[in-house]
Amino acid sequence: MKSFLAAVSFLSIIPLGTVKQYLSGKDEKYSAGQMKDSMGYYPFVGVILGICYSAIYLLSAVLFSHLAACALVLGSMVILTGGLHLDGVADTCDGLAGGRDKENILRIAKDSATGVAGVLGLIVIMLIKFSLLVSLAPEVVPYALVLSTTLARWSLVAACRLYPYARSKEGTARVFVGRIKNKQMVRATLVAIIVSLFICKFQAVTVWPWLLLFFWGFNSYIVKKIDGITGDTLGALSEFSEVLVLLLAAGFLYD
Repeated sequence: MKSFLAAVSFLSIIPLGTVKQYLSGKDEKYSAGQMKDSMGYYPFVGVILGICYSAIYLLSAVLFSHLAACALVLGSMVILTGGLHLDGVADTCDGLAGGRDKENILRIAKDSATGVAGVLGLIVIMLIKFSLLVSLAPEVVPYALVLSTTLARWSLVAACRLYPYARSKEGTARVFVGRIKNKQMVRATLVAIIVSLFICKFQAVTVWPWLLLFFWGFNSYIVKKIDGITGDTLGALSEFSEVLVLLLAAGFLYD
């Protein structure tokens, strides 16, 4: 149970524990083993977040227009996650735009100040998300939200299982990257597949190839640049994966 609570606490602002304090070394409420095991529950937390976003959309759509309801959902995505992965988008964009080699990319990404590339990256991804949500038919939005949040969290588990950590020093993601076992990977994958089949049925065979192709391409590019992945690139991976699934939903998944 503690592993599940750790996953919820880390991926959202729901106060079920003090994971961030643990990672900073100030609190040991969660053990390293529980933190690693929590990743197996990431897709399930994605389901919970997707349901929360869907509820916000459905309630908002009763009172406001489809456009306004989508705007409120977008705001809730930032608030309920604490902007955790958006920070990774900004840092990743800054690092890749300003760094010419691994050391400089990692140094720039670690800087707490957000540069022009990071700001532009945030603006672009938020605009794309909003546009995709608006383009969806109202009856499709809840399903697309649950699917995108679930598969995006699955991508985090898979990346931590398959790729090495880029930094030589300890970082926030060090407790996860390269330390995920088959048990957590199988648990996360089963949840992601079940949700995909429930929402998409046979069209799930359309979603997964695109997701896996993007997953491989993005992480291969990152590993080529910095010889591994970091917490920032994981955040970017999650956000970009959400956008990809929303794009599939808006394009042909629900035609």
